[in-house]
Amino acid sequence: MTDNLEVRVKVLEDTLAIQHLKHRYLNACDAKDVSAMIATFTPSACMIDYGPVGVFKNSNDLAEVFKEVACHEYMLESHHAHNPIIKITNDDEAVGDWSLTYNLINLDNKFKKNTLVNEVLNFINLDKKRPICSPFSR
Repeated sequence: MTDNLEVRVKVLEDTLAIQHLKHRYLNACDAKDVSAMIATFTPSACMIDYGPVGVFKNSNDLAEVFKEVACHEYMLESHHAHNPIIKITNDDEAVGDWSLTYNLINLDNKFKKNTLVNEVLNFINLDKKRPICSPFSR
């Protein structure tokens, strides 16, 4: 760790901004707000690997599946991120590792699911927003 207070504060600010971005993404998923969900990703092509959900080359492809599968009133979903480990690798990149809990209740067929996964995300510094780029769930 550096003794430079300015650098240390920037790392803390960037780490908090990344946590907020991840939570905006999860809140958008819970609210079924497709445009807010898409806004958390980099607008350029990126590899999105959500394991059994699918592998997508950009956020728009993910959004299409999200709309088809999740955006129904009878699908009650709850996404939670916890235990983040975020490493700011340089001024333009960061990596985040989270444990995720996903809960689903399908009111239509009474199906219930609770899933725990680990997710690693890369972030790039685009207009100081650090959008998500290349998430990988395992």
